[in-house]
Amino acid sequence: MKSFKVPASTYVNVVTYGLGLIGLSIIWLMMQKSLFSGEKIGALKLLFAIVIALAGLYFFANSPKKLTVDAKSLFIEKNFGKVEIPLSAITKVSQLANKELKLFTGSSGFFGFLGKGVANSQSYVKDRGRMLKLETSQGNYLLSCEDRAGFMKALDVNS
Repeated sequence: MKSFKVPASTYVNVVTYGLGLIGLSIIWLMMQKSLFSGEKIGALKLLFAIVIALAGLYFFANSPKKLTVDAKSLFIEKNFGKVEIPLSAITKVSQLANKELKLFTGSSGFFGFLGKGVANSQSYVKDRGRMLKLETSQGNYLLSCEDRAGFMKALDVNS
């Protein structure tokens, strides 16, 4: 079994911390105004705070921590849960350039580039400069990891 770290790029860190700080500030300001003025926290304010918190939790949960390859499968280990891809289903692995990432839905930088991409792909990218495209019989995956060459060697698909 071989593991590969999935570090975040500087851009992803700046977006994540920046949006996190903005979201927490908005929640704090809404609650502070209600608490110090003596007015009740309205249902709309509470709903808005819950939506912000749940969106942050969702993207945090789906952010990849590491990729692990064993004899039969590749595991995309996320903060909560993992995705298993049988090695037998992988048909091709290729490196991608930074500019090739396009998402239809997802988090364009918040905890990574997570979501649905073009060409039936699922994205688990935290560093666009280290992207890989994994083509499988079920669909495509966009990934990133610290050691792309070592990861591709561990999968040994293209040889």
